[in-house]
Amino acid sequence: MKVDDVCVQRSRARILSALNRIDELSERERLVLELLGDGLSNLEVAKTLSIAEPTARTHVTRVLSKLGLGSRLQAGLVGQLERWNRRG
Repeated sequence: MKVDDVCVQRSRARILSALNRIDELSERERLVLELLGDGLSNLEVAKTLSIAEPTARTHVTRVLSKLGLGSRLQAGLVGQLERWNRRG
């Protein structure tokens, strides 16, 4: 098995695990996840939610931690997948 294949499998497993843990997020954290799925920066999240940028950064950190994700990119993918799942 190639190293690239192993990395893809790990990322896929992490994202699927995160999707199963969405219910652990608060309503505000779910909204932040959705905004990450739209590709927004911390500053854009802050402006959208009318909060300070450090508060937005804290929300992003909590989302990553609760979902066991290692990056904003992974969170953005989870946010997009969650939106698609809701639309069914």
